[in-house]
Amino acid sequence: MDLLRGSSYVFTSTSGSCCTRRHCTGCLVIERVLPDTSWQVLAQNSFDLTHFTIDGHNCQVRCPQGCLSQGWSERFNPHGQAVIHVRFRRNDCLNCSSRCECTQFQSAPGRCLNFLPQARYLALEARRQYHSTDEFKQRYAQRAGIEGSLSQGVRAFGLRYSRYTGLVKTHLQHIATAVAMNFVRLWHWWCGVPKEHTRISRFKVLDPSS
Repeated sequence: MDLLRGSSYVFTSTSGSCCTRRHCTGCLVIERVLPDTSWQVLAQNSFDLTHFTIDGHNCQVRCPQGCLSQGWSERFNPHGQAVIHVRFRRNDCLNCSSRCECTQFQSAPGRCLNFLPQARYLALEARRQYHSTDEFKQRYAQRAGIEGSLSQGVRAFGLRYSRYTGLVKTHLQHIATAVAMNFVRLWHWWCGVPKEHTRISRFKVLDPSS
């Protein structure tokens, strides 16, 4: 807990666990969560999870056509995350006029939904909406500079390995490394050395469009 600061930058998150960490630790997590990639979201006029009304108090979900869910259970997804599994009655889905906009299975049971518990679900949706704001783009842009500094420290200054034993001496080494990095950057700026471009992986080079 003593190592936490006012904000932390994270690459990506899918479960929303980092979204609720601020409420527990007081540390603001600047992260990019992955969007919902279900076909209902990508297709137009389809019913994704946001079209359903979730009643967590009564453990029920109401579909856009007004039908109530039949089952409500807690389980774990393939990633080991606790999710809520909800299913609807088969007869309600078979006789529904909007079945093609809701599910692609013609003979399978009714529509099934998997979503996070309420606190993590609301935090995840709020974070996804926050991604479209200019404030998030400006704050998350700082991560590129942080990653660049870490990459330079690891590749050029051996930042990943400590030459000494003990936290005090290791901390002193980190300070000396940061000072050396600043001197090198100042020298490159003074000599007009251009900045390095983003490296392209060998697999990406095989792409004809790259």
